[in-house]
Amino acid sequence: MQYLITFLEGMITFISPCVLPMIPVYVLYFTGDSREESGMGKSLVRALGFVLGFTLLFVALGVFAATLGSLLIRYQQIVNIVTGGVVVLFGLHYMGALRISLLDRTVKPNVQVEAKGFFSCLLLGAVFAVGWSPCTGAFLGSAMMLAATQTGAIQGMLLLLCY
Repeated sequence: MQYLITFLEGMITFISPCVLPMIPVYVLYFTGDSREESGMGKSLVRALGFVLGFTLLFVALGVFAATLGSLLIRYQQIVNIVTGGVVVLFGLHYMGALRISLLDRTVKPNVQVEAKGFFSCLLLGAVFAVGWSPCTGAFLGSAMMLAATQTGAIQGMLLLLCY
């Protein structure tokens, strides 16, 4: 059941109001310059690199959360209360009922971006995962809390892979 919940949290994150409108921008990044000859194959490889980038970052977060969770198993009740409070705060921020100014910040470097290849898209996917944390915070926090309560790193990794 936890895997299904985590998967649904990932879907909700994807359709959130600040992630979904950015999808066309990322698709444009994958397709690159319209003057390229083999556009479809390169675009697919770039898109896979992007997805792999944020997937690897989320899986690494799952391993970290599960490992940390297994170390903190002695203090499970306190950890559950604190992380539950954090999820509630993130949820209130996401709903607009509470403004946390730190979560409203966005860094927008003024650089010219053009698609380079698989590894640049992989890096973009990882940056995407980190950069949109104000939008993903409540759901990602909940998924990480579930991962932290797992008995091993593999279970945490699988949960964040579902996310």
